[in-house]
Amino acid sequence: GQLLRRMIARRCIYGVDLNPITVQLAQLSIWIHTFVPGLPLSLLDHNLVNGNALVGIGSLDEIKKKFDEGVGTLFAVDADNLLGQAAEPLKKLAQLSDASVKDIETGRGLIEEARLKTLETKALCDLITAQPVADDERLRDYPFEDWELQRSEVQASAALKLAREILEPLTAMHFPIAFPEVFLGRSQGFNVILGNPPWEEVKAEERDFWTGVFPGLRGLSQREQVQQWQKLAEARPDLQENWRIIEASTNYLAGILKTGNFPGLETGDLDLYKAFCWRFWHVASRNLAKIGIVLPRSAVAAKGSEAFRKELFSAAQSVDVTTLQNTGRWIFDIHPQYTIALSCLSKSGVKGQGITIKGPFNSLRKYLAGVNENSLRFSSKEVLGWSDDGALPLLPSNYSAEVFGQLRKSPRLDLFEEGHW
Repeated sequence: GQLLRRMIARRCIYGVDLNPITVQLAQLSIWIHTFVPGLPLSLLDHNLVNGNALVGIGSLDEIKKKFDEGVGTLFAVDADNLLGQAAEPLKKLAQLSDASVKDIETGRGLIEEARLKTLETKALCDLITAQPVADDERLRDYPFEDWELQRSEVQASAALKLAREILEPLTAMHFPIAFPEVFLGRSQGFNVILGNPPWEEVKAEERDFWTGVFPGLRGLSQREQVQQWQKLAEARPDLQENWRIIEASTNYLAGILKTGNFPGLETGDLDLYKAFCWRFWHVASRNLAKIGIVLPRSAVAAKGSEAFRKELFSAAQSVDVTTLQNTGRWIFDIHPQYTIALSCLSKSGVKGQGITIKGPFNSLRKYLAGVNENSLRFSSKEVLGWSDDGALPLLPSNYSAEVFGQLRKSPRLDLFEEGHW
């Protein structure tokens, strides 16, 4: 059993996090969970990586889209052409048994070999990601249609240098480069995705920076805080420079998200969870994928997530949403009035198709009692007909879904069609 766990950990589990300590703790946790006496620790350097999952290319389709914008390019955008050279060392890596320290050293060498064989494609991904937020015309007007001619010289180009100056502070990572075997295989993406993405807004607040460095400022009035941090900025030019770097990076991040493969982000607040919804959807396999994510309820109701909901309800085979009310903070140590949506999405390979809504549950006891009850399943056509933005309602209880479904069989009261009252 432990040997199977060990194989699964190295061959099937992938992860990325912005915090390097989180990545190290994940590696430690998996090492402990898969430890086999007499064998060295598994090589997880390739599977669990430090990076920003939102800044970078999420799938090969994004590269294809960029080339489709050009005219007359002869470059074939496919997994084989972009990532194929890395296949051989990655196959060897997959076949390693990790039975000795020498195997681990060999594995690290193969990871490095795969990295070197994707350098050109990584450069292409860096250029595509940074171009929309660039001010310099050398990057802004980069001729992607000539990529076949320029690829061998790209490493020394001014455009790539400019792109990496933008991306380096953001810890950019490209999924096809970090995990090429996932996109080279039959699935062309991940089969299972689990996540609890951050719900913060992308915003650089000078007050948060200074009160973070000097917590004592929090006890002052807003006016006094401003006065104090202005004095500190004069006395500590090093910290003032740190703030400028953070502000510039945050503005670049906001620009990349608004111009990236995240439709609808320009509406409402620029919340990270909205971008993560799209990222999960795009890196999941078209052939067989299931996604389980923890979201605020606004993801299934607010205007800012309208584009994602419409794509999801139209393309997913199955969507199951269970809402939880955080009464007494029984789920998370956040505001007790928050409503949380446990969302299970299936692209394919499910028996029951359609959309189900369960909850809201305001305690663990009620959740355990009601989560496995049968619930009415609506078709995507029905749900998209309820409102213009595809919002899911917050029903009073599990039993309300049937009543709601019956009510919705009548035309909407705000529906205007010629010939109807």
